[in-house]
Amino acid sequence: MRTKTILAAAAFIAAGALYSTAQSNVYSLNIVGYVNVDLTANQYALLSNPLKPSDGNYDVSNIVKLADGSSDSSQCLTWSGTAWESIDWLDGVGWSEPKNIALGQGFFVRATSNQTITFVGEVQTGTSSTTLSPGLSLVGSKVPVAGNYPGSTVGNDSDAIFVWAGSAWDTIDYIGGLGWTSADPNGPAIGVAQGFFYNNTGAALNWEVTLNP
Repeated sequence: MRTKTILAAAAFIAAGALYSTAQSNVYSLNIVGYVNVDLTANQYALLSNPLKPSDGNYDVSNIVKLADGSSDSSQCLTWSGTAWESIDWLDGVGWSEPKNIALGQGFFVRATSNQTITFVGEVQTGTSSTTLSPGLSLVGSKVPVAGNYPGSTVGNDSDAIFVWAGSAWDTIDYIGGLGWTSADPNGPAIGVAQGFFYNNTGAALNWEVTLNP
């Protein structure tokens, strides 16, 4: 799987006026762009949604668009927290049923042909927070920035991260006071639009990523 990110920054300021969102006196700034991900036929790719759709539609039909006419019987698998939920692609129809793919949510795609899918939308700026609840969570970064995640201070002793290596899982453990057992104590290198499993053995954790425009 190869991922390419192209971001186009554009500031939209309505009549030069200031408006209030999370804080007062800030300019309206939208960063829009797209992320390309190459898929290999009949291989499972563990992805995550890195962008906010501009129209607010998080349905899989809007987030993951396969090559119609050559993708029949492709699959999308999401994690409910305890089990997999699967939907199929039908050429000429699209995905067999609706399914929301939230920002930063991980999911598997198995395409039946070599192709490139494109995530399109807005980049979430500021500080993005992901709750890592007890048990298994399938997540990814909420911003399209590669990095060593989730950070050396995010983890309960004996927590684990599982990174999909194409046909098997790589396991990285958390050791309290030391960080992650990957080459970088902040965690394994996670690419743009790449998902991973987090196994939380203790209390809920808050994973934050900050992106300032």
